[in-house]
Amino acid sequence: MATESQPVYSIGYGRRSIYEFIDLLHRYGVTRLVDIRSHPVSRWNPAFRKKILEEYLTGAGIEYTYRGDVLGGKPADPDLWDGEVLDLDVLWEKPWFHEGIGELEAASRGGERLAVMCAELRPESCHRAFMVGAALIERGVEMRHIDEHGGIKSQIEVLGWFSGHEPVE
Repeated sequence: MATESQPVYSIGYGRRSIYEFIDLLHRYGVTRLVDIRSHPVSRWNPAFRKKILEEYLTGAGIEYTYRGDVLGGKPADPDLWDGEVLDLDVLWEKPWFHEGIGELEAASRGGERLAVMCAELRPESCHRAFMVGAALIERGVEMRHIDEHGGIKSQIEVLGWFSGHEPVE
């Protein structure tokens, strides 16, 4: 019997406390958090520094994985930048980006309840919607964004269909 594909959630912490953050993950049944910040630090909220965050999540029964190395919004590769703007067309061609997206897709299709995390509260202003969400939608994986109020928005509600690229085979 095949396991049902699960949506991939996205969440930002912004001004949320670590306790509010964890409560939202529990509300939506998330069992693994994938940190996609390029730099997993927080000057304003120490609870969201990588090691401290991992300790809180482990204590709450949520697995922590860092994948900002391949899914972060500020990749180190200079070929990806047109001045100060990330060139999504060039990013779309990078095999490592698609390997990271493939990991999320495989987890979803395997029935895992996971969320990708970044700092920004509003998904409309974060690469988790316009990079990661768009790539997942093109692979047929549902993306649900936990918004700044703790509610759910679909990828279409957040940014509309991202039609700048052909679906990934």
